[in-house]
Amino acid sequence: MVSRKNKNNIFKKEEFKDKLDKNSHKLLKKVGALKLIYFCIKILLYEKSFLIYILIISLFSLSIAFTLPFFNNQALVVKVFDFYILIYISSFLFILILKTSNFFLGRKVEDKTIFIVLSNQISRSKYFITQFIIIILVSWINILFSYTIINILYLAFSEFRTRNVLVLKTATFLWFSFIFSFCLVSLIIFLSTIASSQVSLVITTLILSFSFIANLPLQFLKSKEESENILFSRYSSTQAYNISKLYEAFDLQNYIKNNKIKYNNISYKLNDFLLNSSATKDDFSSFDENGNPSEIVKERFNFWNDLGLISKNNENYKYKLTNIKVSLFPKINDFNNTTYWNSTDNYDISFELKNRFISIDELSNLISSTSNESNKKILSDIYNFTNNIIKQLYNLQKTMVTEFSDFIRYLFINDIKNSFIINKNKSADTESIKQFKASYLISIYKQFFLKDGLSSSNPTEYFVLKDNQEVVDNFIKNDMYFPLMLSARLLEEYLIDPVSIYKISTNFPVIKNEADYYEYLSRRSLFNIFTYLSPFYNIWSNYTLYSGYSYNDFWFSPYSESNIDLTYQENILLPYITYKFVINNNGIIDKESYLNYIDPYIFLIIAVLLSTIVVICSYYKFGKKDLD
Repeated sequence: MVSRKNKNNIFKKEEFKDKLDKNSHKLLKKVGALKLIYFCIKILLYEKSFLIYILIISLFSLSIAFTLPFFNNQALVVKVFDFYILIYISSFLFILILKTSNFFLGRKVEDKTIFIVLSNQISRSKYFITQFIIIILVSWINILFSYTIINILYLAFSEFRTRNVLVLKTATFLWFSFIFSFCLVSLIIFLSTIASSQVSLVITTLILSFSFIANLPLQFLKSKEESENILFSRYSSTQAYNISKLYEAFDLQNYIKNNKIKYNNISYKLNDFLLNSSATKDDFSSFDENGNPSEIVKERFNFWNDLGLISKNNENYKYKLTNIKVSLFPKINDFNNTTYWNSTDNYDISFELKNRFISIDELSNLISSTSNESNKKILSDIYNFTNNIIKQLYNLQKTMVTEFSDFIRYLFINDIKNSFIINKNKSADTESIKQFKASYLISIYKQFFLKDGLSSSNPTEYFVLKDNQEVVDNFIKNDMYFPLMLSARLLEEYLIDPVSIYKISTNFPVIKNEADYYEYLSRRSLFNIFTYLSPFYNIWSNYTLYSGYSYNDFWFSPYSESNIDLTYQENILLPYITYKFVINNNGIIDKESYLNYIDPYIFLIIAVLLSTIVVICSYYKFGKKDLD
């Protein structure tokens, strides 16, 4: 039998145990999450190496923030900012998260800080959650500081004029960095709970290196495609196009159709006209042997006429050169008689144009009087483009000398009643007057600027005036100076080549039994598999896709006919969305092949879901981990 004294002792012990459990529960409830977070942050702030590292990150962001406002070229802002975000996320932010995670889940485990905390009735679950929140907070506060300081200083130095390029870049940087850091924290904490610090360090170092080489496969792919062609069966012949040029043509269509290019209004209008016409590069400037223009030339002229760039004069425009000397006549029967056609006599030249392009001042007035908003934007683009090209090119007439002929041929009146040359010394003779043709005017114009510009011309069209004649100099530089005609021709030349490639490749079947085509398909298929399996490629593609470029800087080189580089703003280390050409049942490339890609946000969602699962696994693993 148990004595009454023993019963009392047992009762007292049980009562004491109940009180202890109740006090422990109260203590556990008393030490809340906020107090624990405050305690841990306080410990972290006593870590000098951590503070020094935060200072380094802040100085790095400040240096970029002070630099960006001084770039007038927005394309340069894109390039510099992309390098910044790559270094910031893949290096600074990565190491910051690694250091913070190692501090709480590595060093503080080894020096028994966690053991002491947990032994004071703080649950492991609460401690794990607070550490996860602290690491996330540390990274997000640094991201938010960088975002804020870059935008504030950029606005301050640019007199608070917002620029969509940097606004979009920094906004994408903000949400992308938040998501990326969440995934990174989840992964590093998971590694810390399942592996030793040495193994975790090796794995995280590999991850860091992969983020810098994620884009290398795409660079190798593009480099290979620069030397290969895809063949098309065009009527009874074969048309070959370089793969890189094909992608350039398709990308250009994508940018133009989505108004993501400089002078987007006139570009869209002219591109739409060329796509719907029968014009291609081969027959763009065709005249018959009598100088009559083809239907394509007429359509081109009518396009500019409908925009209002052609003068509405009811009478012909008359031009005359008087008392000039000719050094070389065309080698045809009309000019064989040297008695009349020689280099010593004086001549008068008269000719007429049916119409002409309006002047820049007339275009400015037209813009002011135009009520249609769409047409006003198109005309404004032409006005700005013309003025810019005049500033960019040292001598517009000389640089664009080859673009003088097309519309001059079309407007020139090839009739001896209107256009003729007469020998003033022998004007009484019927042999002293001959027809002056459009080809002669073009010859005079070219020779004036190029001097040796007739070396490859037809001798029957040679017509060269003697040098150093003031009347000729004034005639060419003033009377024959049509800047809007030259800028219109330049716009046509810019677009006709890529549009021709696009039209032919989307209207004629691919020749599939060619080695280059098989290699293209094989490489692109392998690359697509790589992108699906590479988390870094897919995740980083979200940033490059949604942050975009400085689209207003996408334009053709002024000294070339159709050279446009749509990749010069890309960072060689960052991944970008790409696509494989879609071939339909007829063997023809789909016109919207540039949409043939999986939106990368899907992979970002998958990454967030996997990271959440990893955090949950880490949570349970931490609860069972031996911390002694």
